[in-house]
Amino acid sequence: MTANEDNLEEVFAAWQRALAQYGLTAGSSYAIYNPDSAIPFENEDVRLRFEGKRQADSDAISRRIEQVGVERAYRIVGMLEQTAQMLKQDVVALLQRFIEQWRRRVWWLEGIILAGLAAAFLALTIGGGYWQGWSLKLPFWDFISRNVYVKYSILAILLAAAGYVHFRIRRWAARKIIKKLLAGIKDADLLPSYERALRKSSRWWRSLFMPNPAGWGKRTAGSLAQVIDDSNAYIQKLNDEYTNPSGREAVEEPVARQAAVDGSIDGQVAVESPLTTRPPGDADPKVSKN
Repeated sequence: MTANEDNLEEVFAAWQRALAQYGLTAGSSYAIYNPDSAIPFENEDVRLRFEGKRQADSDAISRRIEQVGVERAYRIVGMLEQTAQMLKQDVVALLQRFIEQWRRRVWWLEGIILAGLAAAFLALTIGGGYWQGWSLKLPFWDFISRNVYVKYSILAILLAAAGYVHFRIRRWAARKIIKKLLAGIKDADLLPSYERALRKSSRWWRSLFMPNPAGWGKRTAGSLAQVIDDSNAYIQKLNDEYTNPSGREAVEEPVARQAAVDGSIDGQVAVESPLTTRPPGDADPKVSKN
């Protein structure tokens, strides 16, 4: 503030022009100062005008500070509810779709392999003349049936080969389906989490007859539903406490819910600032975060 009160408005206008020249824009300016440290005004009208502006802006800043805590509470609860809904509607649905596709592909591939082995066995035995009517007479069957060690050894080898093929098919099918599903996810930050969840639901110890993803069951679904109910109850509590029955300025629920979705929960709240910066050529001034 200069000593000559008559030039204050001209100085302020020049300051605004300088800001515009360097790509800066003055938003909602707050003219506040310490009355005890200010230079005495010689013009009474100028003093009243500046003190009125200071009082109005101080009240506006105080109201904005009071709203910060309320809006942050709305943001936290809204983000919690949004995350719970996303887990229920998006993440779990994607994992269930993966498990269904994975099981179907494994069964189809194993069915094709078994059908091929059965066809090859019939072709070899029929071509070798080992069938007598409906009876199969293999030349080495008597030796195998009489020797217990040979019989169980062959059975163990067959089971080991079947298990190896089965788990190889499971892994191959899971890898193909995971790659396809991850390609449809637009948010790159969520890709590692989705990939871990998909791979965890297709581990070798996970049975194909388990329809739910790993970690998802009635207890987890109930806990998630409880989180959603508690979030709605707390939002209602905030509405009852901060709505405007007597005409005071209030935080409305639609605005608060939108802020909860678009904002963050790290304590940063968009407030008005005397000075905001924007890139050259940007038509809309951006409100800074303080």
